[in-house]
Amino acid sequence: FVGETGCMECAVATFSNLYGTTVCAPCPVGTEGTVLGAQSAYDGCVECRPGNFSRTRQDFNTHTGAWMEVGATSCTVCPRGHFCEGAADKRRCPDGTWQDEYGAVRQVQCEFCAHRDRCTGLWPRVRCRSGARGQQDGVV
Repeated sequence: FVGETGCMECAVATFSNLYGTTVCAPCPVGTEGTVLGAQSAYDGCVECRPGNFSRTRQDFNTHTGAWMEVGATSCTVCPRGHFCEGAADKRRCPDGTWQDEYGAVRQVQCEFCAHRDRCTGLWPRVRCRSGARGQQDGVV
């Protein structure tokens, strides 16, 4: 891209496929940037593995003096209580289910809560105190 002092390489997790542009585009959501100076998403952005996700973020560009959207420089493993379909973002397990493994790929990996357990998709499950029970199985 063209900066104040001439052409400059795009940062990792960004690319520029237009000659003479003044900005670099971020790697798409669900990918991670791998190289400096990428000329396309194809050669500079790699899709996250199943069970991982990435997002774009805002970063201050000192060359342009403005905030810009930057792609992820690494993918993040899907946390407990979530599943990551398509690597674009994590999604929380539905209420009444739970999931205690990292890197879940599909919603079917979220398990239904046992009676008297309070589950909101996140780990750890919370057991109702003695003498109390949820409004319905798994949901308090």
